[in-house]
Amino acid sequence: MADNLRKYTLQEVLNKVYTDSSGISIGLNSQTAKETLNAVLDSSSNSLNVAVSGGTITGDLTVTGDFKVEGGGSFTYDEILEGQLSVEFLNNTSTSTDSGAGQFDNGIRIENTSIATGAYSQLRLRAGTADGYIRYIYNNVNDGRFGFYTDNTNNVQEMMTIANDGKVGIGAISPEEKLSIESGNIQLENGQALTWSNIGDSNTGRVRIQGDEAQDYIRMRVDNNNAKSLTLTATGVGIGTLSPSQLLHIEGTSFPTA
Repeated sequence: MADNLRKYTLQEVLNKVYTDSSGISIGLNSQTAKETLNAVLDSSSNSLNVAVSGGTITGDLTVTGDFKVEGGGSFTYDEILEGQLSVEFLNNTSTSTDSGAGQFDNGIRIENTSIATGAYSQLRLRAGTADGYIRYIYNNVNDGRFGFYTDNTNNVQEMMTIANDGKVGIGAISPEEKLSIESGNIQLENGQALTWSNIGDSNTGRVRIQGDEAQDYIRMRVDNNNAKSLTLTATGVGIGTLSPSQLLHIEGTSFPTA
């Protein structure tokens, strides 16, 4: 009896699973008959590729191994996730000395394999009708930059850049210093200061420039000492004092006369 049984190849079995006699795709498990379930055997890698077109997966989905989602290339969004997406990595730790490609293999990878200058991978974020974009833009071998884009009233522009060497540009896509700002001003809250020190030595604030628009002053100070200061107020300039009483007030000396 066993000799009378026909042996089907895997491809023939798959054909019977998802195609009826008319050649129209049929449903499988949670898929309805109007949805297309395509299953193709890749003999080169001995793997089974399954795709659902127009379908909905309801419930939990657990994938062990690699998981790949591809759109149709038409810039319409075929893959829509409603709710929360959590990606968990176990036993990953990071230190300030992490270096080398092997240290960064785990994680989510968005890839553009083109090596043309300007090729990019992109993450698009949307809130309401406003969009924001984070791009990693290819320049040369092991050389690229992060670009942060906003809608800017429907005129998408790169607003902030992190270059390959860590320099940051605001409005400048090719920063020349640790921080380069183009076509804009820096604003500090009243009473705040620019300070200089060796980072980590706990001496920040000893040498600083401080300003306050509400109280109308700019102060330069060294050695954290008001006696070693230069102050400009609406009254005048003070040297060694924070409160000049006339146009030029030098603390510890007689006032010059006209």
